[in-house]
Amino acid sequence: KLGYIFLSDGTYLRYEDVKGVPGGYPKSTQRHWGKLGQYAKDIIGAVRRSDKSAYFLLTKDRYVEYYIDTKTNPIYNYYGEFWTTVLNETIFV
Repeated sequence: KLGYIFLSDGTYLRYEDVKGVPGGYPKSTQRHWGKLGQYAKDIIGAVRRSDKSAYFLLTKDRYVEYYIDTKTNPIYNYYGEFWTTVLNETIFV
């Protein structure tokens, strides 16, 4: 299994279950994650909703939905009551 760890300086690490972090990391989120890069220093968490998208929680009560396969423009919005629904559907069901 693999995962990504986003750092507050706008970089990220790729983490592989068995190998840990491969050489060459951290890398620039702005350079390697398409439109998500503009939010690189604001990421405080993420929830993968499906194979197609993930929600990135941002500072100042914001989030973006990131389409994994296409790297299209994220959808910008506020989270509040909405996040209770997303977390319940994604994690607790």
